[in-house]
Amino acid sequence: MLDQIRSFFEEHIASRGSPGPAGDDHRVRLAVAALLLEMTHADETVRPNECAAVEAAIADGFDLTREEIRELMALAEAERRDATDYFQF
Repeated sequence: MLDQIRSFFEEHIASRGSPGPAGDDHRVRLAVAALLLEMTHADETVRPNECAAVEAAIADGFDLTREEIRELMALAEAERRDATDYFQF
């Protein structure tokens, strides 16, 4: 699982340090996904319909494949879990 997250990060998010629209797009996607996932944890009970709504919002908002959405969700969940506040997003 970590290899998949690392691979997705290197392929889609690693441009974080590089300037330009591509790096900004990746940061925005990760931040949006992490914040949406944080909302599913707001009441400390994550329901399947909430996760489905997050996936649908990501699918509607970004031009990603189903696999990219799953990988983004996994990476965003890791970012959300490790975040100490919302400022980084």
